[in-house]
Amino acid sequence: MRATIQERKEIAKGTIEVTFALDQKAQFLAGQYAFVTLQNPPFSDTRGNRRHFSISNSPHKNNCIIIATRIGKSAFKRSLRKIPIGTAVEIGPIAGAFTLPNTPNRPLVFLVGGIGITPFMSMLRFVDEEKRDDYISLFYANKECASAAYFSELQEKTKTIKHFQFIPTFTQDPTWEGEKRRIDASFVKQYIKDVQKPLYYIVGSVVMVSAMYEVVTSFGVLPEQIKRENFTGY
Repeated sequence: MRATIQERKEIAKGTIEVTFALDQKAQFLAGQYAFVTLQNPPFSDTRGNRRHFSISNSPHKNNCIIIATRIGKSAFKRSLRKIPIGTAVEIGPIAGAFTLPNTPNRPLVFLVGGIGITPFMSMLRFVDEEKRDDYISLFYANKECASAAYFSELQEKTKTIKHFQFIPTFTQDPTWEGEKRRIDASFVKQYIKDVQKPLYYIVGSVVMVSAMYEVVTSFGVLPEQIKRENFTGY
């Protein structure tokens, strides 16, 4: 699909959100990702001008694709920050199996680090719009509140989504009065009554995803109850 950069803004410390206006409506599921190809970018390297990003908007908002990414030093990210609003890009294909279950009556636990929040924003916005009955618990780990993308919206979702438990933890924020612990087995068990029952979704750095997978499997959860994605950054 052809698209143009419609909007670009900083949504948290070190994080930008980019909205691509599409020339046709997109079909995708909440939680999927899209490839973005820049045309004649101002910076280049051996990795090329194409990357994939999780989609953060709901499938109901299908006239655009919205992504969020940490600001980085790679040629692609420098180009994405510099190219003018209105610049043409290519979007697609859209793919990925990191999606909500078809049946909305099973509890879901999201274990998230940093910018890994993006696919869950698509899911939560969709759940909110559809008024689904999913029981969702979101553990969201960041160093500080200022660097937590979509934090205010997530707080608001606790009011608009019927069964949504939001557990943020900021491990290095001296002004934060809530949780500051790293997510571990005891932390999860404090908020989830029956840890063997939910479906678990894990997103974050390679180290974080590996650690969370060990936590979840220590509960006796079967591999088929776990979905995970690494956000390596580029």
